[in-house]
Amino acid sequence: MDGGRPRIDKGDVSKFWAHDQVYLIDGRGLVGPYKILAVVRTKVYTLCTLQGQPVGNDAEYAESQLQAA
Repeated sequence: MDGGRPRIDKGDVSKFWAHDQVYLIDGRGLVGPYKILAVVRTKVYTLCTLQGQPVGNDAEYAESQLQAA
């Protein structure tokens, strides 16, 4: 508590939201763009093509593997 008031800590929050466009970072550079299909848990996502088809058999991608488009 700070000065008698409770402190609210934001904690970890995801950088991207569903439908945001991103690039997937791989060893050769950037691949995509893709859309965030779902936020699976904090900073972990599933992707889909811009036409809505799931990417990588619903593989989960860490936020560190993605870059905003």
